[in-house]
Amino acid sequence: MVDLVMERGAADGVALAGSTCRRCGLVAFPAEPFGCERCGALPTDLEPTPLPAGGTVRSAATVHRPAPDLPAPFVVVDVVLDAGPTVTAVALDGDGDGGVDLTSGDRVEGIVHDGRFCFVRVGGRP
Repeated sequence: MVDLVMERGAADGVALAGSTCRRCGLVAFPAEPFGCERCGALPTDLEPTPLPAGGTVRSAATVHRPAPDLPAPFVVVDVVLDAGPTVTAVALDGDGDGGVDLTSGDRVEGIVHDGRFCFVRVGGRP
């Protein structure tokens, strides 16, 4: 499995392992292993890029069925990262559980909590 999260120092937060095409500038997450999906550049034209995991919620949905290691209800969000790509992940509240109330336009940051990448409201770290 590809490691998608590049943890940095606590002050810097978490970065995601993305890539940037040197030919057309497309920023992708996860990193493109086969070449650029926009311009067709070869993998040698792609540069590994740490993407800051902050962004804006595009949509949120409450899931009412439990998942492995994730009791229901929990919230899944689509987040447009400040760097451009969209990421889907679980959202947590400040207590580390899934009962968070997020809506489109809310600012979030990515964290690793109990070994899982997730989003929390900016300033709402568990």
